[in-house]
Amino acid sequence: MNILDIFYKEIIMEAKDGVIKSFFNYNILFATHIYEDNLYIKGNMKYEGVITPVLEIKNKKLFNELLINYVNSAKNFYQDSKYLKEIEDNSNESIEKVIISLLFSNACFEDFQNPIEFLKRRIAFFNLDINEELNTNFLDYDLNIKISKDEIYNETPYLMEFFITDGLDFYQLPKIKFGLYNNSVYVYAIQREILEENKLSKKLNRLFYKVNSTLSDIDLKDITPSFLISANILINYLNNYNYHDYVISSILLPRWNAKSISNEKRLNNNYIDIEKYKELVSKQNLIQSNITDKFLRTFYRLISHYEGIVVTSNPMDINSNLHFEVNRDLICDNNLLNEFNKSLDIKRKVI
Repeated sequence: MNILDIFYKEIIMEAKDGVIKSFFNYNILFATHIYEDNLYIKGNMKYEGVITPVLEIKNKKLFNELLINYVNSAKNFYQDSKYLKEIEDNSNESIEKVIISLLFSNACFEDFQNPIEFLKRRIAFFNLDINEELNTNFLDYDLNIKISKDEIYNETPYLMEFFITDGLDFYQLPKIKFGLYNNSVYVYAIQREILEENKLSKKLNRLFYKVNSTLSDIDLKDITPSFLISANILINYLNNYNYHDYVISSILLPRWNAKSISNEKRLNNNYIDIEKYKELVSKQNLIQSNITDKFLRTFYRLISHYEGIVVTSNPMDINSNLHFEVNRDLICDNNLLNEFNKSLDIKRKVI
């Protein structure tokens, strides 16, 4: 079955019921409106606590071309993916169907409204060759910054990682999932791995609390210092490449819906009782609040330390994302953040 048959005969017909059946069952729910065909495929409304986006295909020919381009680009980009290799080795499932399913699992509300732009952006994420490893110094430590490919099931094709070492122990800052498109930086997540503590991590965690020394907005004090530092390195690192416009994603709706659908299925199949279901719903709300609210507020906190970063649009002004611009010359009010900035004060070529 070719890519378009997979999409029109399977993906959109299964997505209307909230489950795309592939190597795994992906709990992805959306309706589809194909304007040229005067066709509207309604989403199943049986689930509670979900918002059903509508995939609005207004230019079917261009959408089809871009979808084919995306799938082929993804197959090439992720050709060494252990995840896709496992699927190829252990099933007869279509790799193309998996790729399309994971594509829509990483869409925000506006991406369903404008899938042409969404596909262009996701294709562009593959095409920038920014793999780079920078070794520099932060105070008396070695700082390693590495940009590399991520797995296909994660939010973006690339991630930025940060490692600090004193020659004996090492410390890992939270990693950032991001993509580059149209001279803009799209940031989808800041995530931390839980690692065993060592002498260096204890020492650095104490040091990092110095980022609070110049904080003027007490409402932003709860932002985790290591997350703030990762965000700070990102904008200063990419500033050297003349990337100045940022889009900070607020929520990937299909991922929220997937958890809600999963919880309700477990209840309906008697795997959990109503009390456990309520507990899971409450936990999901709390986790999502942390993921979305604290993620956005990490960047608001970063902005508060700088002259030269301007918010151009808050979430829900023009869409669900936070938009800001970073000037080429930045002035930071915090000594610790400036120590990291000194590490990145290296002239680089424009991509």
